[in-house]
Amino acid sequence: MKHLVLDNQTVKRIDSIIRSYMTDSGVSSVFIINTAGQMLYHRGIAKSDYMLQSIGALEAGIFNATKGIAKLLNEEYFTSAFQEGKTFSFYYHAVTEDIILVSIYGKNSIIGVVQVASKKTSDEILSLMRDKEESPMEMGEEFKAEVESMLDDMFK
Repeated sequence: MKHLVLDNQTVKRIDSIIRSYMTDSGVSSVFIINTAGQMLYHRGIAKSDYMLQSIGALEAGIFNATKGIAKLLNEEYFTSAFQEGKTFSFYYHAVTEDIILVSIYGKNSIIGVVQVASKKTSDEILSLMRDKEESPMEMGEEFKAEVESMLDDMFK
């Protein structure tokens, strides 16, 4: 599993990527969720936290259900899916096997544009994740000396 460190700089970069995506594709709301349904990022719909968490959990459920279908068909997972409604539709694209970009859009958006822009955006987020990927933890000498001193004090 890849890890995305959500420090201030990373959130600003993600926000910039998502704003461009929303402008290019015409989607009204974007969520970045993990497969457990936890909301990692959101832009768009300004409803209650309960509604946003519910959307995240249900989208993760859809992704996980289609992952089960994929396994039956000897696929690892399906990278994308969309559902069309009367007023709103949604499209998801898997950034990784564990992180999903979910888009909600109305009748003024074109699914083909959403698909292409979503793939591009997912690739940008994945690139950002690779840039931010944590290497095995290494302690600086000063920190290491401070920890050793604290441990010595505790066990004297």
